[in-house]
Amino acid sequence: MLADLAMRDGQQVVAFDMFGDLDLRRSGARVVGPPGGRLTGLVDAAVMEAASEVVYGASFENHPALVARLGERHALLGNAPQTLRAVRDPQRRCARRASPIRARSPRRPTIARVAGCASRCVAAAARACAAGVAARSRRIP
Repeated sequence: MLADLAMRDGQQVVAFDMFGDLDLRRSGARVVGPPGGRLTGLVDAAVMEAASEVVYGASFENHPALVARLGERHALLGNAPQTLRAVRDPQRRCARRASPIRARSPRRPTIARVAGCASRCVAAAARACAAGVAARSRRIP
């Protein structure tokens, strides 16, 4: 789909794709499959191409180091590797989504699970409750 949209916009497209699906091959894009069938193979092939602009798909969102390699050769049209790392850092997410408040009753502290936080954030909230502080969630705009 990304290749189709770029071609409709008049761009010449080289698609680096794990599977080289038939619909992609029929689209008119030059399709390159990964040597070895891995994402690293796609990046290896992409960095051999002339410098250009790159749009990466969802498979790369969990691999900021591979996105960084792409960015060394090509202009990234999407999130930078630092952004991909930041949104997957549970400590940072928890710090942004929870704030300490005094417990209403030291004998009955309440822990609210904070949306999007890893279990270690909830464990940190439990320790805070034991110390007389509760965690509450707050909406992040």
